[in-house]
Amino acid sequence: KEFTGDAWTVKPSLDLTLTGNFGDDETDGTVHWAGVENLSTNVSSEVVDNFTYGATLGVAAKTGNFSLGLGVNYTGSSNVDEFGVNANARFVF
Repeated sequence: KEFTGDAWTVKPSLDLTLTGNFGDDETDGTVHWAGVENLSTNVSSEVVDNFTYGATLGVAAKTGNFSLGLGVNYTGSSNVDEFGVNANARFVF
């Protein structure tokens, strides 16, 4: 919903996200060391978590040819937490 004042139009936003990552999300391998015989190391890695979730909260404002915005976001999973902030300003000729 937009809110309109004297010369400004303000629009808040909220986005919630849940993403399922299906399929092969792990990898296994063996590392062989150069110059060393009979020595190898087994490695296992999870490439992506099964689910990621996030939220973005922002506000945009516009007056005439000038607009600006500010937002914060969070993305998380069982292994990762990520926070972000963004801002923008724009003048259209």
